[in-house]
Amino acid sequence: MNVAAGFDTGFSFFYSAIAAPGVVRVWSDLDGTGTLLVELDLALTPFGGAPDPTGVFSPFLPFGVTFDGIAQSVDFSGSSNQIGFDNITLGSERPIGADQAVPEPGSLLLLAAGLAGVGFLARLRAFCK
Repeated sequence: MNVAAGFDTGFSFFYSAIAAPGVVRVWSDLDGTGTLLVELDLALTPFGGAPDPTGVFSPFLPFGVTFDGIAQSVDFSGSSNQIGFDNITLGSERPIGADQAVPEPGSLLLLAAGLAGVGFLARLRAFCK
């Protein structure tokens, strides 16, 4: 990932590594060149957890780091189809959304059941007329 304008202070993201660990390198110049500012070893993450217990890449875990200098590129490395990255945040060691609550599936199910009930009552009322 190239960022021609550069970024400093920190870098963060969410990731999921289901079968093989990964590595992320932050570089001072474009295209993964210049001085290596920081190298992050990413461990395996749990498989099949919240918020999507049936999802392959779930959960996504937050990860972040600070560094000195100005970065212009990031190299995301890992085995093909075995690691995923999301919500990249530049200039902060804390990913955006790391402290925000995720709606639980039970609440969504309850909402869907309520809407279905309202629809059923509307059809019943129209049928009885």
